[in-house]
Parts: sequence; structure tokens; C-alpha cells
Amino acid sequence: GLMDQRRLPWSVLKNYQAKLGPDGYAGQVLQKPYPPGGGRFKDYYFNRREKSSPYNSQRILYIDRAATDKGGCATAMTLMAKDSQGLYWVEHCVQGHWEPIERNQKIIAEAHRCRSRYGPNHQPVIHVEAERGSTGLEAYQGLAKLLLDQGFTVFEDIPSGSKDTRSEPWSAACAAGLVRVVEDATWDVESYVQEHVVFRPMPGKRIGGLVDRVDSSSGAYNLLANTKTIAPMRTYHYGAANKLKHLMILVCKISDLPTAIIELNSLLVVIRDPQ
Repeated sequence: GLMDQRRLPWSVLKNYQAKLGPDGYAGQVLQKPYPPGGGRFKDYYFNRREKSSPYNSQRILYIDRAATDKGGCATAMTLMAKDSQGLYWVEHCVQGHWEPIERNQKIIAEAHRCRSRYGPNHQPVIHVEAERGSTGLEAYQGLAKLLLDQGFTVFEDIPSGSKDTRSEPWSAACAAGLVRVVEDATWDVESYVQEHVVFRPMPGKRIGGLVDRVDSSSGAYNLLANTKTIAPMRTYHYGAANKLKHLMILVCKISDLPTAIIELNSLLVVIRDPQ
């Protein structure tokens, strides 16, 4: 019930809900950083839990690396499987702030754990999210060599679109009831679910700053489902209302041009980062 129905009656609170939206209302009025039950990811999405997953499944170990062990983002590793019925199983997920050498040791240990559990014929393919710049490439090459030397299959994943955009297909699969969680006491399931529940896409500050398990889960799902995310395209109009007499500017990445439909004669301008 309401503590002070004179100062804040339901009529006033409903008006706040309409003005602030679910995220703003939860933060400003309810003093919670997310709407009840979660935002993009609801807590009940992860209620379907089992002790084990189908053994004969397609698996991916997706690694979202942090560039440093000092605060900020963490390194997250999500093991996800897709069974013959088209269901997706979150089998294991760990994260932590580790310096590069320790981080590589943790990744190799997780790869060996998967091999020991599922055997060489059902172990996951390892995908590592790309880091930009020459330093990121060198770090990936060093890690890849360590894994390849021990007989693991590893690829660098170069995703398109923002992390928020890439989380949309994963959220849709969860909402559709296609996701199962393996709760076998080997990893922190509740913390994994909580990170999803407080996840809030940009614009707006990401709660707690830590969404690495959401990012690695989105990466694993998108690869298993062969999902192609659509990067945002922005359109700006200048001049008269008649589209034949005004200037229209479409802003997108070069990689998005094949999917862009442009009806009018256009001038293509390409701007490259000199770095």
C-alpha cells in the first residue's frame, strides 16, 4: 500500500509512470535500478532449470575478454549448447578480473574442463570476441596459439552492431521460452540471472557497469542460432516535406550498405577513421 496517500496518491504515481517510463520509474520512485521482474531480461526467463543438458548437442564456449584486470569490464566465459529440439542450454558461466597471463590460464582451464566433461567429440568450439587495435590482435594470437597447441578449435568473432543490439536476439529467445539453465552447483547461477535482470540498454547508464555475462551469452547464442543482428541506421531530413525536394542523409556502416534500400539517386560519401 501507499505510505502517504495524500502526498502521493495512485493518480500521481501513474502519471510518473507515464512520464518516466518503466526504467525511470523503477529508479526514481521505487529506488530500484530496474523495473520489477527485470528490464529486457525478466527473471522468470531463467526459471527452466535442469541438472544436466542433452549430451549430444552443439556447443560454443564464448569468451568476452577484458583488456585489463583493473576495474571496468570483466572477462566472461559462457558455455552454451543447442540441442536437437532447438533449445538453448546455458551450461556454465564464469567471470573475473584477471591480468593477461592469469586470464589466459583461466580460459585454458575452462577449455580443459569442457573437454573432460563432454569428451573430444562433444566439446565446444571456442570463440573469442575481437578486440580492436594491434594490441588486441596480438593478445588474441597469443591466446589462440596456446589453445591450438593443446588441440582446441578456436576462432575470433568479429560481431557487428553494438552490444545492446546484439543482446536483442538473445533476449527474444529467452522470452520465447527456448532457454534452459543447467543448475549443477558448479557455477553461480543466481548472480548470472541477476546480471541479466538489471541489464539496461543504452542510452542510459549501465547498472553496475558489469554486463559481461550478458555480452558473452549474446555472443554464444548469436553464433549457435546463426543470428544476424541489424546495426542501427540513422536518417536525417532537411528542407521541404516533399521528399523529392529536400536533402536526406543516411548514416550507416559500410558493412550495412548491402541491406540498405535507397529509392532515389544518391551520392555515396565514405568517411574512414585515419587511425
